[in-house]
Amino acid sequence: SVSDGTTRFTIDAGKPVHSIASEGDVVAVGHDHSVTLFSLGSGARTGELSWAEGEHVRGLAMRNGRLLCASWTGDRNRVRLFDVRSRASVAVLDGHTDAILDVALGEAVGASASADGTVILWSPDGTTAMRGKLDHPDEVHTVCVAGDVVATGCDDGKVRLWSLVTFARMLT
Repeated sequence: SVSDGTTRFTIDAGKPVHSIASEGDVVAVGHDHSVTLFSLGSGARTGELSWAEGEHVRGLAMRNGRLLCASWTGDRNRVRLFDVRSRASVAVLDGHTDAILDVALGEAVGASASADGTVILWSPDGTTAMRGKLDHPDEVHTVCVAGDVVATGCDDGKVRLWSLVTFARMLT
């Protein structure tokens, strides 16, 4: 069991693993140019999501059967939203000017953190940015959505909390 520190089983992804997300029986494993889906129950490979060569997968988040994926290369910095069951691309979201370093999914919002010093909040269906960008003084390496709060971690060593109600910074 996991509680005693033993390994339940090992998933052989077959390539370097850059990010992981899971929900229910699905584990999504991000690689350089794709995301491989595995069954958490058996470890068996169940599918693959891929797109343009050269885009690196940097972050994954999964909720309600949707997978949010940060992908980037020199001139493309995109957030991709997939329906996990159908493996279909739901949206490709542009808006960052530098590498996307992390993504998060909440009940009512998706979020992407970038080396461009911003966090963009996306509508749950992945079609639009919700309220512009949450500006930071430096690269934003991590983002988390919990209820009506977005937490961000920045290169300046500070964690900031933002309200999804007012879209204002609550605390630094």
